[in-house]
Amino acid sequence: MPQCVAIRFARTAERIGCDVVSIDGYECAGHPGEEDVTSLILIPLAADAVKIPVVASGGFGDARSLVAALALGAEGINMGTRFMVTQEAPIHPRVKEWLIQATKRDTMVILRSLCNSVRVLRNPVAERVAEMEKQGATVEEMAPLISGQGGKELLETGEEGLQACGQVVGLIHDIPSSLQPHLRSARCKVKLAGCRIIRGGSPLRRPSLFALFPVSESDPFPEFTPGLGLPFSGYGPIFLKGGPDPESARPAPEAGPHQSTCHTPYIL
Repeated sequence: MPQCVAIRFARTAERIGCDVVSIDGYECAGHPGEEDVTSLILIPLAADAVKIPVVASGGFGDARSLVAALALGAEGINMGTRFMVTQEAPIHPRVKEWLIQATKRDTMVILRSLCNSVRVLRNPVAERVAEMEKQGATVEEMAPLISGQGGKELLETGEEGLQACGQVVGLIHDIPSSLQPHLRSARCKVKLAGCRIIRGGSPLRRPSLFALFPVSESDPFPEFTPGLGLPFSGYGPIFLKGGPDPESARPAPEAGPHQSTCHTPYIL
C-alpha cells in the first residue's frame, strides 16, 4: 500500500493497479512530503480524486479521529505513533516514556534542505541536525546522525537518536496493554455515526506501520497486536465503513511471505 503525500501520487498509485492507498497529512510521523498539506484537506481531496479505498494517516490516534476520518471520506485509519506507545510494542521503555511526556509541540520537521522532510520527536539529536542544515551541511556530514542504524539503536537501547513521531503524540498519555478499549470506544462512536467497522478485503502488497490484529474467526472482537513495519501473514489493518455482510463474506487468499491479508468483513 503506497503512502502518498499528494493527490497526484494517489492517482498514480490507482493507475498502476494499487488496491488501496494511504494518504499522509502533514501531521504524520516520518515523511510528510514537501507541500505541508494537512490531513483535514488532503484526505477529502484524495477521496474525491480516486476510486480505490483511502486510508487516513497523520494525526489519528483515538475514536474521535477515527470518526473524523470517516467523515472526510476515508475508509479507515492508519495509526503508528499511538501503537508504539503500548506495552506490547517491542521498543525500549524509555522511548515510550519520552512519547507520553511529549506535547503536540514536541515534534519537528528536519531534512528539508535535502527535499526529504521527516517529522521526528524533538530531542537534542534532532535539534543538532536542524542546526547543521541551517549551516549548509551536506548529507554526508549529517549521515552519522540521520542514518537508519541510529534510529534502530534508539528503539533497542533507549539512547538518544532520531525517532519518527507524529503530532498525535500530544494526545497520547498512557501505555495501555492493548488498544482494545480504544476500539470499543470507537465502535460506539462509529455506530452513533451510522457506520460499520469491518475487516477489509484485498491483500496488501507492502504493509507499513499499521494497527494490526490477529485474524480469528472464533473471536468476534480480537485483541490488537502492534506491527512495526514488518510483513505479517494473516494480519491486516482495520478498514471501516460499508463492505459486505458477514454472511456473504469470502476469505481472502492466503498471504505470501511479503503480504498482509485482511480476512472476512464483519459488523461489530
